[in-house]
Amino acid sequence: MEKAGLNLTVDVPSTCDIAYVDRQMWEKIVLNLLSNAFKFTLKGGVDVKLLPEGDSLILTVSDTGIGISPEELPRIFERFHRVEGAEGRTHEGSGIGLAFVQELVKLLGGAVSVESQLGRGTTFRVSIPRGDVHLSVAQSAHVENVKASEVSVSPFIEEALRWLPDTYEAENCPSSRMPHMSRPDKAQTAN
Repeated sequence: MEKAGLNLTVDVPSTCDIAYVDRQMWEKIVLNLLSNAFKFTLKGGVDVKLLPEGDSLILTVSDTGIGISPEELPRIFERFHRVEGAEGRTHEGSGIGLAFVQELVKLLGGAVSVESQLGRGTTFRVSIPRGDVHLSVAQSAHVENVKASEVSVSPFIEEALRWLPDTYEAENCPSSRMPHMSRPDKAQTAN
C-alpha cells in the first residue's frame, strides 16, 4: 500500500473480544479483502477495523476506490462474476475471490455484506460469532491444544507488486524477506 501511495489504517483494539476461528480461513478472508481493496483503490486509502457488536466481532475493510455500481452489487459474491469495465491496477482475475470469502465466512458461522458508491469506495463487512458457543463439542476440545504452523503471505504481496508501476521492481522485496503469518491446524483465536 505504501509503495502505491495509499494510506493503510488498522484499528484493532488490544482489548478486542475473542472469537474462535480457523486461522488459515481467517487469514484468507482478510488477505482477499485487502487484495481487492488494493486492486481497485488508485488513490486515498484502505481502513481495516475489528470491533465488537452484540454477539459478534465485525471486520470492516473500507476503501476510497472506484466503487461498485448498484446494478453489480447483487452479483458481487457470485462465483466467476467480474465487474466489466472496472478500472483497477489490473484486469486479471478469475472472479472467485469474493465468492471464496463468502464461503469461508459461512464456514466460520458468520456473514459478509458489502456497501459501495461509484467513485467513493467500498466497504466489506464480515461478522463472526464471539466466543466459542458456535463450536461443536469436538471443535471446542481442540481449541486449547492447537499448534500453529506457517502460511506465507508472499503470493498476495507478489501479486500486488506486479500491479505497481514498473518503477518498483519485485527484487526490492524478495520473498525470503516477506512477512509470514501463522495458522493453526484446527481452530484458533482471532482478536
